[in-house]
Amino acid sequence: MDGSLLLAVWRMDDEEEAIEIPLGARGQGMTTARCIYPVHTGNAVVGWDADRSLLTVRLPQRYSARVVLLQKRKGWTG
Repeated sequence: MDGSLLLAVWRMDDEEEAIEIPLGARGQGMTTARCIYPVHTGNAVVGWDADRSLLTVRLPQRYSARVVLLQKRKGWTG
């Protein structure tokens, strides 16, 4: 791909609905994060904090997963 990052996030039998995933240097230059699978996300929420390189995913349903696509801004060479 073009410097984009695909990430699969799973929730198994955990009490916590949300997880914060620090991406550090891997997240530098990423400007957007969106769920690409499944297309209809239901109550799942994906958030991206570019300043902290921190992905937040909320999966209300146990035993569920999402595939998240993070993309860099055009012209980023980092």
